[in-house]
Amino acid sequence: MSPSDADASAADAGADASAAAGASAPARGSIRLEGIRKTFRRVRGAGEHTALDGIDLEIPGGSIFGVIGRSGAGKSTLLRTINLLAVPDSGRLVIDGEAVDGSRRSEVAGLRRRTSMIFQHFSLLASKTVWENVALPLKLAGVPTAEIDRRVADLVSLVGLADLAHAFPASLSGGQKQRVAIARALVHDPEILLSDEATSALDPETTRSILELIRRINRERGVTVVLITHEMSVVESVADAIAIVDAGRIIEQGPTWRIFSAPRHPVTAELVRSARHDSRSDIEASVAQLPPRAAHRYVARFDGTTPVDLGALAADARVLAGSIRPVQGHSQGYAVFESAAAAADVAERAARLGVVIEALDPPAPARA
Repeated sequence: MSPSDADASAADAGADASAAAGASAPARGSIRLEGIRKTFRRVRGAGEHTALDGIDLEIPGGSIFGVIGRSGAGKSTLLRTINLLAVPDSGRLVIDGEAVDGSRRSEVAGLRRRTSMIFQHFSLLASKTVWENVALPLKLAGVPTAEIDRRVADLVSLVGLADLAHAFPASLSGGQKQRVAIARALVHDPEILLSDEATSALDPETTRSILELIRRINRERGVTVVLITHEMSVVESVADAIAIVDAGRIIEQGPTWRIFSAPRHPVTAELVRSARHDSRSDIEASVAQLPPRAAHRYVARFDGTTPVDLGALAADARVLAGSIRPVQGHSQGYAVFESAAAAADVAERAARLGVVIEALDPPAPARA
C-alpha cells in the first residue's frame, strides 16, 4: 500500500466510524490522536527507537475499537498514550473534544479517572477476597463505605461472580480472575476501558466469554473500549472498527467487516489469513482428496455486500466445500465449486456479477 492509499484508508475509517457514532459532537469517551510520535532511548547501544511514528486515529465514543499488530509493532505504546502513561514527544491527544497535553498534574489525574486499564496479568492481591480486590481502589480514594458496598455489589454481579464474592484468587480460574480485574477497572465508572492483551493468557472458550462480557459492558454502560491484541480472531466478533499497526505506523484501518472481507495491505491480509485459515493453500488442501468430476475448480469469496449465486456463474456448479461466518452483521466466507463450463465464461460472468473467484487448479486432462 502506498502512503496515499494508507491516508485514504485512514480517511475512510474516520468517516465510517463517525457515521457509526451517529453524532457530530464528540460523544462521551471519544478519542482522537493527531500526529502522535513517541521515541524511547535504546537500552543497549546509541540512538533512539521510534515506537510511534505519526499516528492519526479517531475512535468514536461508545464504540469498541481494536488495535492489531505483531509483537513490537507499537500497539501497547499507542494504548498508553491515551491515558498518558506514555507521554507523546509530539502530536495531540483529544478526549471528548478537549486537548490533553499532560502539562498539568490535575489534568492527568482527571484523565486517568476517566480511563481504566486491564492487562494480560490480573495483578490481584492474593490475601484479599474478590470483594476486597474490587473495593480496594474505592477505599484508597476515601469513598464512603455504603457507596463502596453499593458499587462492588453491582460490579461483582455484572461480571458474574456474585457467588464467589468472598473467594480468594487462588481458588479462581484464569477467566474468573480476569473478571475480577474487569470489575475492579470499572469501580470509578470510567468513560474509556483500555485492554492490553487481556485475553492472551486465556483458552479460546474463556476468551469468548470475556469478550462477550466486554461487549455487554460496552452496550449497557456506554464505555468506549480499546482492545490491543496480536490476534485478529479476538476482535472479529466484538470490534466495531480496527486499526492495524506495523513499525509504529497505522497501515490500515476501517470497519471490522471491511478489513476482514477486503484487506488492502499485505500485513493485514496475512493477519486475516492466520485467523481464518482460508488462504488458497488452506482451501486447496481441504478439497485435495475429493475426486474431480468436472474440468475446473474455483473458490468464490463473499463479503456480505454482494449476493453470490453459484448457478449464475455456472449452471452445473457443484459445491465441494465452504465456510461462512458473521462479522458485524455481514456474512463472510467462501464456497469451493467445480464446473465443466469454459473457464473464460465463468470468469466473465463473475466479473459481470461482481463476484470474486479464483481458479484452484488447471483443467483436467481431456479424455480420449
